[in-house]
Amino acid sequence: MDFEWELKRLSLKADIKKNEPMAVHTSWKVGGPADYFIVPEQAGEISAVARLCKKYGLPLTVMGNGTNLLVREGGLRGVVLKIGPPFQYITREGTKVRVGAGTPMPLLARATATQGLAGLEPAGGIPGTVGGALIMNAGAFGVYIGDLVEEVTVVDINNRVGEVKK
Repeated sequence: MDFEWELKRLSLKADIKKNEPMAVHTSWKVGGPADYFIVPEQAGEISAVARLCKKYGLPLTVMGNGTNLLVREGGLRGVVLKIGPPFQYITREGTKVRVGAGTPMPLLARATATQGLAGLEPAGGIPGTVGGALIMNAGAFGVYIGDLVEEVTVVDINNRVGEVKK
């Protein structure tokens, strides 16, 4: 068995492309091809692909909108997982919101402001997604995403779901 055969056998709903030019997926519009470019539809697909990459020793790169990503012309080896629209949601829960990792920061800032929830107004100018903002603790005008987060739901390589507190 090989990686590609097992990937097909997973019967993912995800969009899977081979040798996908990364220039199409970055704000700088540069970058060579990714060996495999996958846009997962469900959290379980992320962990299934991650397990497969680990099994075959393939590098795994996770990206959002590609706004803070500069890819060399030689491209990226292994698998690129783009966390996009299936993970783009904002759900209000009282005075708080639950937000998907694929949600663009400007969309989150506008949605919370429109609903009368304060705190994320400075995030309106951050071009990335919530997932990327969390990883790098993005901020603007002295406000950082880490200051506003209470907990993060994560899915590990074994498809276990857990909560990580601030």
